[in-house]
Amino acid sequence: MNWAFLQGLVSGVNKYSTAFGRIWLSVVFIFRLLVLLVAAEKVWGDEQKEFDCNTREPGCHNVCYDHFFPISPSRLWALQLIFVTCPSLLVVLHVAYRDDRERKHQQKYGEDCPHLYTDTSKKQGGLWWTYLFSLIFKMAVDAMFIFLVFYIYEATFFPLLVRCQEAPCPQVTDCYISRSTEKRIFTIFLVVVSLTHYLTEDKSCADMDWKTLESLLSGVNKYSTAFGRVWLTLVFVFRVMVFVVAAERVWVDDQKEFDCDTKRPGCPNACYNYFFPIVHTRLWALQLIFVTCPSFLVVMHVWYREDRERKYQLTHHDGAKLYDNPGQKHGGLWWTYLISLFVKTGVEVGFLYLLHMIYNNFDMPRSVVCDVEPCRQVTCYIARPTEKRVFTYFMVGASAICIVLNVTEIFYLIAMRILHLTQKGSLVTKRRGCGESACDECNMPMNTIDYKLACPEKAEKQP
Repeated sequence: MNWAFLQGLVSGVNKYSTAFGRIWLSVVFIFRLLVLLVAAEKVWGDEQKEFDCNTREPGCHNVCYDHFFPISPSRLWALQLIFVTCPSLLVVLHVAYRDDRERKHQQKYGEDCPHLYTDTSKKQGGLWWTYLFSLIFKMAVDAMFIFLVFYIYEATFFPLLVRCQEAPCPQVTDCYISRSTEKRIFTIFLVVVSLTHYLTEDKSCADMDWKTLESLLSGVNKYSTAFGRVWLTLVFVFRVMVFVVAAERVWVDDQKEFDCDTKRPGCPNACYNYFFPIVHTRLWALQLIFVTCPSFLVVMHVWYREDRERKYQLTHHDGAKLYDNPGQKHGGLWWTYLISLFVKTGVEVGFLYLLHMIYNNFDMPRSVVCDVEPCRQVTCYIARPTEKRVFTYFMVGASAICIVLNVTEIFYLIAMRILHLTQKGSLVTKRRGCGESACDECNMPMNTIDYKLACPEKAEKQP
């Protein structure tokens, strides 16, 4: 039993959800579950081991850690995600109950008898109340867990230094939290994402890993231009694969091997937090998630068109169509695709700027001099600085190439749009009257061929 199993169960809710419900499900499995498992969970991987106190009194370290972290945030978020997604299964179970009633009804009275339900998945009657109850329950769960985060951690969100007075500590003990800034970033991020769910709820894996995001984005390929397909290949081959297979392992022991020329308690934690407020790999993980998610705007727009097409065909005769091809980039879908390109480009530029500002021109020196409390002019040595510098330059170069591809695709889309409008305008000629009242009342533009077909006699007299 793992996250992929839960994803498979809840994915069936998608076809019974409103548009806001589909957005909610995407946010759960991309901005919460994927961020938790790919990036945030690893921040707390060594939290108790690196929880450093300025005393060696037996038991003091464990008691202080238990006092400030009665439950690890990563485990609390895991429970939240399980509880917040399970109410959606009530909708699936209710639809299954309706299907079973419909099947038994037809077996008893024959297939020609009137149906119990015109559409078993239509949200009316009891199913409407079930759907509404699931929304209220999800809102209550999110609110309760947000309250627990603020109550347990006293809204301090992981300061570098905490003071412990619990027995058996002999006196007020200073304890230093590892990666405090990074933990604060991910805590605030997941709390904000939980809060944004109210906007959608009110209105309405072996382990899960990068393959999940890849499978979700595979549907984008058929709606992309040639530049978009090259971009998607570059993201998943030269960025995600290199990140997972090689780069991530270079930083696996970064804090453990961060060696300072002092053994003063808390000094290594403070210096590491100062120079690495967020580790490269976690920043790249967030970048890859955020840079691929705008492509879902296109997929969701196509889903919206297909849903409109389905409802239109149910109310009209066979063969009636709203769209010749729901995935064709024209009208609103063209604008959605163009906006997604601008968002992806902005995300790439934003994360490159962050990396540049945090790590001083993408550099990775061998040693750094630390002068933050409780240290005084301490020299600390970074593990594998040359290897880290190589992968940093590689990931920065790949991001730059993706930016170039996005900008090229933007110009390509705009140029093709202008060319299409120019060609369309050249085919429309000035409407000419044919002398008939039916022709004079027509407001549609008429080219020469239409004119000859409508008024063959008068067309012969035209020069």
